[in-house]
This record gives sequence, C-alpha cells and structure tokens, in this order.
Amino acid sequence: MTALDVAARLVCSLATAKRYCAAWEVMQHRDPLVPRVTRPPTGRRGRRGFCIDRDSFDRWLYLSLDAQAA
Repeated sequence: MTALDVAARLVCSLATAKRYCAAWEVMQHRDPLVPRVTRPPTGRRGRRGFCIDRDSFDRWLYLSLDAQAA
C-alpha cells in the first residue's frame, strides 16, 4: 500500500495520510499495534515513498473500529 491508498481507506487528504505514515514509521518499534511502514529504494531522486504493510494496516483499522463500537 502507498500513502495514497491509506488516504483512500481513511477518507482523508494525502498530506494527512503521509503524516499518519510518518508517525507509524517512528512508533512501529515501540507499539506492535501500529501498521508496519518501510521506505524501499526506488532508484529515483528525492524522498522515498512510504510502503505500508496491508495486513498490519487492516488489523490496525479493524481494531480501532472495534474500540469505537464498544
């Protein structure tokens, strides 16, 4: 998944999705519940894009929805 996919799933702007991804990237070593984020090399110049693990994102999303329903 990319940050654009996260924006579509969360119904938010791309900038907000990138902020989520940056926060998850920092928190993933301390919190096992946040989605796993990597920045794979693309061979292009500039900043690397975010790559979010789909399974961990779905688990995080459904856990947060279950917490809201309770």
